[in-house]
Amino acid sequence: QFRWGIRIWVGEGVFGVGGAAGRDVSPRRATASMAAHAMDVGDGAEALSAEALSSMIKNLQNQVDVTLRLQAARELPTIAAALGPERVRNELLPYLASCIDDEDEVADVICEKLSQFTPYLGGSEWAYMLLPILEMVAAGEEAASREKAVAGLSTVAAELPPDKVFGVFMPIVERLATGGWYTQRASACGLFHIIFRCADEAAQAQVLKWLDALSADPAAMVRRAVGLALPALVPLVGREILNTTILPIFEKLNLDDQDSVRLLAARLCIDIAQILDETEISEAVLPVMAKGVVDPSWRVRYVFAERFSELQSAFGPTLSRESLLPAFVDLLGDDEPEVRAAAALQVHKFCAALPEEVRVDGVLHGVLPKLHSLVVDDAQHVRCAVASVIMGLASLIGAEHTITFLLPLFLQLIRDDHSEVQLNMISNLEAINEVIGIDQLAQALEPAINELLANESWRVRLATTELLPLVSTQLGVEYCQAQLLDKCLGALTDSVFCVRSAAVEVVRKLTEDFGPEWSKETLIPRVMAIATDGGTYNTRLIVTLSVKRLVDVSTDEIIGDFFLPMIETLHVDRVANIRFNVAQILIKLMPRISRDVFAARLLPIITKLQEDPDRDVVFFAGKAQQEAASLFP
Repeated sequence: QFRWGIRIWVGEGVFGVGGAAGRDVSPRRATASMAAHAMDVGDGAEALSAEALSSMIKNLQNQVDVTLRLQAARELPTIAAALGPERVRNELLPYLASCIDDEDEVADVICEKLSQFTPYLGGSEWAYMLLPILEMVAAGEEAASREKAVAGLSTVAAELPPDKVFGVFMPIVERLATGGWYTQRASACGLFHIIFRCADEAAQAQVLKWLDALSADPAAMVRRAVGLALPALVPLVGREILNTTILPIFEKLNLDDQDSVRLLAARLCIDIAQILDETEISEAVLPVMAKGVVDPSWRVRYVFAERFSELQSAFGPTLSRESLLPAFVDLLGDDEPEVRAAAALQVHKFCAALPEEVRVDGVLHGVLPKLHSLVVDDAQHVRCAVASVIMGLASLIGAEHTITFLLPLFLQLIRDDHSEVQLNMISNLEAINEVIGIDQLAQALEPAINELLANESWRVRLATTELLPLVSTQLGVEYCQAQLLDKCLGALTDSVFCVRSAAVEVVRKLTEDFGPEWSKETLIPRVMAIATDGGTYNTRLIVTLSVKRLVDVSTDEIIGDFFLPMIETLHVDRVANIRFNVAQILIKLMPRISRDVFAARLLPIITKLQEDPDRDVVFFAGKAQQEAASLFP
């Protein structure tokens, strides 16, 4: 007997705690028996001694150290491989049954391993012997353990021969579905689709009978389990069963007094609508959706808001225009900020999927009035959600309406007090630039970027720095040179290395986007000056890192005029890390220089670095020498 109130059987025998078929065997005797007959198997790293095997088996019931039990449970495949199929069936499985106790973590690991145990039993014809242990855990109290057990039962059932599905697996599902504990009945719901997929009409009718009974179960957890089981069953049933059994259960769950059950209606609306026509959706699913978006529980409304685009796709264009648009507008104006934020994130997807003939009108007269209130919402996460999607509406309503209706909202969000809202706007500038150009927002962008780059949080400064190339390419080289270049160079001297490193990538990206000639005249001289104008170790280091990234995208003229002088200066720096980076730069420079330049300017530097007291500097100087030898034999 176990705490779940059921008895464990394997094959034709009945087992007590740790028993073997037809007789009682204590865990201690079972351990001794298995260990006594253990033999070395495999060779090399796979060899397993009898002593090691005995230790792992004993640790499965270690009552002092749970960590040892967990480790032993994770080694079950190793134990099984050592014992062999016959002894796994006759000894290990009964012993494992005795290891299922109040320690849920151990049960979780055992269930996970048992779902992969069929090869160790001798083939799929013996897979049914795994079911009793999994059934025992599926009836337990811990929800996570039950989920693991149900997943294991599903995996094992897929490997069973057809006769075992009905002879062995069906009785397990019946015991769970009609069990006295609500945990048993909840677990049964996750197994119905397995029986239904391969059962005859009589067995299918029995499954539907259980499902209907459990949908009215006194325990809310069981009713919720029914709601979770329906999506797997809906694609398997015919239209008649859908109308006579599934839809009544669906409506019953939607009227449940527990919001944890009702919130499953959103998922079910999608699954059921996908197999019905528009008339049937209007009659059976639309009323449920209409009730869900005004449900007294905000959790239910949140789920509908979060999945509204999927609902729209399942309902089709006609119902989207006539019924879903008003419901979506209501969600955007919901009393709960979490619901408003979830609905706001769906704005672009929903509006883009509206029928073309009503799209602009739906956005201007349905969605936009709600967005006016959302851009000044008291909840920051609501404004963040709006800022992440509102730019996408520009392409849906065209340039004229964007300038008239959306531009004021854009400006409001760019000037928001919170950095995350501003970042979301700046990261989506491309969407509006393609419609009306960025000039309309340019004046508002500069103070927003200045504020973000001066933010106390280095993460905000990092995110803003990473966006600078995007803004620069969208605004053009003139705006970049006039307004953004100083900000890029300022980020190179930030107090946090992550920000400085991101600025190095910005310098490279600007050189790629605007060309090496522009970089030579405007950018690189100012980067090089950072190391010489009263430079600190950090500034000298960031200059070497910048050069390392710029070599690939620079011209020979830039290398000769700027990079080589910098190397000649910094290769004798008093800090080894600077000399280390100079040595790495030399390796990248070799393919870009001539033999004469190498002999006159770089060979003396490499020779000196090879005598450096720091061994890492010497190593990379040697690499540079090897590269030079291959290029200039």
